[in-house]
Amino acid sequence: IGSNITALREFNALSRADKIPLMKYLLDGKAGNKDEITHGSHTSSQFDPLAASSNALPVGFRIFIKSKMNTSQLAAITAAAREYGDGGFTLIKGPPGTGKSTTLVSVLNALHLRQYQAYYAAIERIVTESNPTTHFEELAALNRAAEVKPRILVCAPSNAAIDNVIV
Repeated sequence: IGSNITALREFNALSRADKIPLMKYLLDGKAGNKDEITHGSHTSSQFDPLAASSNALPVGFRIFIKSKMNTSQLAAITAAAREYGDGGFTLIKGPPGTGKSTTLVSVLNALHLRQYQAYYAAIERIVTESNPTTHFEELAALNRAAEVKPRILVCAPSNAAIDNVIV
């Protein structure tokens, strides 16, 4: 005999849905084009929004994930990486063995690459455009750029779950 704790938790959460601060992101219909979210035939042009933006992901990473991920995983990675910084979130849910951890690792890599590219651009801008009068001013500018250094916090209910994501 199983437990109904999970069903009760889901019911309680849905009963209080009107009080969820993120509700506007859940039901606002801002998910993008339906063509980009479909899990049917997935063409390479549907994954290109990551390449077309000013903070596009590196070509090698895009080629790697296109070769290793299925269409629903690519859709999740695209949605998470495109919406990063705009508020909202991406929920990845499914039965065991469907590639959720693999998708999460790719999402984390995509977000880290995006953050690192912004960090690198800030450092490059300081070095090439600034005209510091002293060495100390240049160091101060580089320290300010270090404040936006890429950091990602990953949380899970157990150490084993974190090991599955990080290792």
